[in-house]
Amino acid sequence: MSAKHPSIALIFGCILTTILFISLAGMTSTVIILESSEGDAENINVAGSLRMYAMRIALAYSAAKTNETISQNTTTDRQDLINYIGEFDSRLLAVMTAEAANQPGSEDAVTQQLNTIDTNWKKIRDEIIIASRTPAEITSRLKSFVSTIDGFVTLIQLRTENKLNKLKTLLSLGIITTVLTAFIVMWLLNRRILQPLKELVVGARLAQSGDFNFRAKLRAQDELGEVALAYNNMAESLGVLYTDLEARVKEKTEELQLRNDALQFLNQAARTLAVTPNSKSGFIKLVNACRQVAGFHAITLEVYGVNSKKTVFQHHVNIFESAQSSADRQTLSTRVELFYEKQNLGFIEVDLPGKTLLPWQQQLLDTFADLISKAFGNMISIEREHRLLLVEERATIARELHDSIAQTLSFLKIQIARFNHLIEKDSPRVKLEAVALELKEGITIAYQQLREVLTTFRLQAHEPGLEQALKSAISEYTQRGNLAIKLNYQLKHLSPSANEEMHILQIIREALTNIVKHANATKVWINLSELKDNQVIIQVQDDGMGMIKTPSPFSHGMTIMNERASQLGGRCTITSTPRPVQSASINRPLTVTDDTTIFGTTVEVQCRIGQNGADFDTINPFAQ
Repeated sequence: MSAKHPSIALIFGCILTTILFISLAGMTSTVIILESSEGDAENINVAGSLRMYAMRIALAYSAAKTNETISQNTTTDRQDLINYIGEFDSRLLAVMTAEAANQPGSEDAVTQQLNTIDTNWKKIRDEIIIASRTPAEITSRLKSFVSTIDGFVTLIQLRTENKLNKLKTLLSLGIITTVLTAFIVMWLLNRRILQPLKELVVGARLAQSGDFNFRAKLRAQDELGEVALAYNNMAESLGVLYTDLEARVKEKTEELQLRNDALQFLNQAARTLAVTPNSKSGFIKLVNACRQVAGFHAITLEVYGVNSKKTVFQHHVNIFESAQSSADRQTLSTRVELFYEKQNLGFIEVDLPGKTLLPWQQQLLDTFADLISKAFGNMISIEREHRLLLVEERATIARELHDSIAQTLSFLKIQIARFNHLIEKDSPRVKLEAVALELKEGITIAYQQLREVLTTFRLQAHEPGLEQALKSAISEYTQRGNLAIKLNYQLKHLSPSANEEMHILQIIREALTNIVKHANATKVWINLSELKDNQVIIQVQDDGMGMIKTPSPFSHGMTIMNERASQLGGRCTITSTPRPVQSASINRPLTVTDDTTIFGTTVEVQCRIGQNGADFDTINPFAQ
């Protein structure tokens, strides 16, 4: 920084004081000179009148002398001469008084000339009064005296001109000084005020646009210099803060982006695990995506079998495997265990060389592990439900046997006991034949019931294709239940596996069995249609009396159908739909209209089929 400079206010105060002083000095000098020259014009006029009176005195003296020579009355001429002399004295005294007043104590040439005029006049006046000179001599003396007066006038003029020249000189100096002062003021104004202000304005505009690199020049250590220094310090501080703020904003933006990616990943993981919870390829994609989103250098997912420590799935990703071995690097490993109902299902382990997990990375890892644990836990729960359904299905078989064959056999046992009793009493042949006929009919009924049970619970799909198997079943139930069954088979692009055909056929047969036993229907519609992504809808509709809300003998059949649908990855719904009475004879699916008094039942299953060859991609948590 330059040396200490005076204050701008002090500098311009001094400049304004100088200008004011120059102006006052010029005006004062003008007033003084004008005042000192105030009587010069009057003195010149009076001096002119003195010359005139001198000539009159000369004429009056000549006239008085001439009349005295010719002995005429000279009183009038003498009186005129005395008056002229008195007037001359009076005017000369006025000039001397005025000069003494204007130039007190001064002994300049004008005063000396005036003194000379006064001395000469006194001599000439004495000579005129005593009349010791001839008119020609007096006239000559007065002409010489007039020349002295003319010299006095000339001196007054010279003195006045000298005063005016001094005044012009002073005014010229004042003008020159004022102009120089104005240039100095403009230079100082530009250097000390305008240029610093322009730089501060430029800096303020750049700072407004976010550029804090501009620095104002420190030309002087004055008020604006202090402002420039304060601006430079402020710009430097703001630049540091702005750069730090940009870095923080960038860091926060990147962090938010990472968190957003993490949320999107978790959402995708939840959707994937909800749809395909046991897909190997799905888990591989999720593990790779987790490593990429969280920035892990290595990640391992290992899944154990239920009730064992056998590994049923393992996937490991390490982005540094090709560069160097894990033993050559200093890594920090973090493991999160997979638990379901206090049972260890496996673990996720990640490596982050030279760093610790950030909070959002730890949260992402914990949430991902929780999703995997819940997915496998859901599979375990579903398997347990399947086992319970299997137990219920077996109980259903037992009840079917009890409700049909066991009761018939009990009836036959009673009839045999009755038949033996009639034989022991030697009953007539007619009674014995009647009992024998009842026994024969009971055996026939038991045989039919046995075939029905075997058909229902030990069905095998031997027909070539699901459509042919369904047609065979329709033919069978048409005869058994005296039903009009219509099949609408629209699975033209899907090929169910044998196991899937078995489940679909079993669901439809169970629905038809319930219709024959309980619906009291005359018409049945069977519809199979395709949706996207290998989804199909299976519908069995009838025009029977509908479902009752109290428990019915075929409630276990509904459970079995739900279990079959679950095996196909779907669900089963059974609803009663109103239908119009006048449409009872129409061979079409039922719709809801007015005047509905009779109900039909609709069994609907939506599931996925045609997934042949996908078993290799399935994780089996129950592998032993």
